[in-house]
Amino acid sequence: MYTLFEILATVSDVAFLCWFVPRFLNTELFCKKNSKLLILPILLLSAQFAADYLFPDFDVVYLVVFSAFVIAFSLLIRTRGTSVFKALLGALIFIVVEMLVNSIVHIVFSFFTKDSSLILQGGKNVARVVYLTVCVTVRFLIFKILLLLFHSEKGADKISGVFTAIYLSVTVAGLGILMDFAVRNGNGNAPFVLATLCFIVISSVFVLLMFRQAASLQRKQYELSMLNERLSSTRENFITQSKEVMRIRHDQKNFLLGIKANLNAGNIDGVKKTIDGEYEKLELLPLDLSISNVFRLLVEAKNEKTGDESIEIICDFQNLDDIRIPAADVAVLLGNALDNAIEATQKIKNDEKKTITLATKIHNQQVVIVVKNPVEARVDTERMSTRKDPATHGYGVISMKKIAGKYGGDILFESTDKDFTTSIILINPTE
Repeated sequence: MYTLFEILATVSDVAFLCWFVPRFLNTELFCKKNSKLLILPILLLSAQFAADYLFPDFDVVYLVVFSAFVIAFSLLIRTRGTSVFKALLGALIFIVVEMLVNSIVHIVFSFFTKDSSLILQGGKNVARVVYLTVCVTVRFLIFKILLLLFHSEKGADKISGVFTAIYLSVTVAGLGILMDFAVRNGNGNAPFVLATLCFIVISSVFVLLMFRQAASLQRKQYELSMLNERLSSTRENFITQSKEVMRIRHDQKNFLLGIKANLNAGNIDGVKKTIDGEYEKLELLPLDLSISNVFRLLVEAKNEKTGDESIEIICDFQNLDDIRIPAADVAVLLGNALDNAIEATQKIKNDEKKTITLATKIHNQQVVIVVKNPVEARVDTERMSTRKDPATHGYGVISMKKIAGKYGGDILFESTDKDFTTSIILINPTE
């Protein structure tokens, strides 16, 4: 039984590596891109067991093997936007914590008991089991605190992390008391100690899962509130535009009535005067719905709304004046595509410059609008193209496809491990 706990303690080192380093570097281990890297933790575990068996008295060999695997894992799993320095920093932090925790816990415990040899490696007693559990819990606590300090978690995730750290601190204190009891009473009370240990571990797992579930629920509520806010904004814009349409309709009705009255009276000069007056009004309107202005104003508006200096939108427009699709439909297509691109780019957690490219061209009566943005991992484009709910990547995919279909076109999505591309293909109407 005691050998089993020693094995589980060694396995926990690899489990922490697979959990902490990817989170520290803002990447995912269990994705198609990094699936081959799973062999490294497995090799590390094998190397740990081999070093313990072949060189039990040479800690330097174990440290060198362990450090080499951790550094290689951290460098290989990093994304394009993560610097080598940050990858090495994450590896160094992990190595230092793993190497020092056991020693620190042993030193602290030695102040409270005269016989600290009971918890040393190879000790076949229940105190050693509790000691290993304390070390694993302390490592989890330290890693969680480090993620709160270095990882840019927001809202519910940060609150959940703080509560988790507090709860783990209390758990460590309780395990410390249990370990002291185990040393003082020896293996005679092993059943009681093991039962208490199992209760603490199981209850801790249950509480931590509750924290995680609460954070997930809070995150979904936040997303729902953002959707409601966006819906409310859309509704207000619709009401404002409807009122403007009614006003224009009313003015045009009066304009036509004026022309009719002048025609009935045979007053041609009056008709001309009425038309000239309306023309002057139109000239004074600060509204230009040309396609080029739609593109320019939308890009400016999205840049201003984002407020993120690390995101840059680069434009390559060709033959905009030859696009004969109504400006309102182009605005919906381009606005949704840019919203999705900006939203995906903002999820990349680093301070390096991130570029969104927007390009247009006309080829064989086809209008092609391409929006490309960086991503941290490959996106499931097949699911995006067929799903009924577009929430997995952004909003407005259904509206975009509907408008594209109206002009005999389509919306295509392509993804690599580094970029996501939205291609809007439309048939340019004839004059």
